Amino acid sequence: MIAFFSITSACAQTDKVDFIYELVWKEDSLKLDRTKKGDMILQTEGGESCFQSMINYNYERNQAEFEKTARSGGLIRSEDIKKMRPSFTYRIFKTQNTVKVEEQIMRKPYDYEVNFDPSEWKIQADQDSIAGFWSQKATVDHNGRSYIAWFTTEIPISDGPYIFHGLPGLIVKLYDTQDHYTFTLKEVKKTDSIWPQKSKNAISSTFIEISETKRKLRQDPLYDPLASGFFSDPEAIEKLRKLAKANNNPLERNQ
Repeated sequence: MIAFFSITSACAQTDKVDFIYELVWKEDSLKLDRTKKGDMILQTEGGESCFQSMINYNYERNQAEFEKTARSGGLIRSEDIKKMRPSFTYRIFKTQNTVKVEEQIMRKPYDYEVNFDPSEWKIQADQDSIAGFWSQKATVDHNGRSYIAWFTTEIPISDGPYIFHGLPGLIVKLYDTQDHYTFTLKEVKKTDSIWPQKSKNAISSTFIEISETKRKLRQDPLYDPLASGFFSDPEAIEKLRKLAKANNNPLERNQ
């Protein structure tokens, strides 16, 4: 059960509210018995939102702590460094009419728009208690996957995880019908956190161009010029290629 404050007052348009989701996903379509987990955060303010991984969200704070430790001669553990490597490098900025993605690819920031039409939602009659809220079911098809969403009017924010939005309340659970990706709301809190600023030097691109680059990197990670210059050991290169090959089940099917 999620512990909540006064939802209606906290979700007023003037308040900043954070929604924490747990994402469970299957990275390798050939090994569907293996799952990964990670927390994601949806920040909302004044009808706008930003969705990203908690690792991205905490990056600057963790970076400052690591630099302080390094300057003092302290030990930085490898497991701590791994915690700073997000599985998903995107930040998704949403308004009522636009969905814009910022994403690090080959250590460069790119931004591009994603098309999602909220009018495509089909609201069903089914209702149930989901993540501690009385919720209603909705379905939608997007980019090769069919999704089921459960939304609640108890939280009057028309938003949700990833690019999804436009229902008459917050999406508290969303999953594709193959059970490869599942987002579940786990925490709601008021916040005074700094609103995420968009990168000033992001390279403008398109969804099609970014998708093509991602496909090339999965086919051969040495497509990345830095990787091709950094990895020279054949064994390390083969390991890198196996890792890239295993990452074959993106949420966006044609990426």
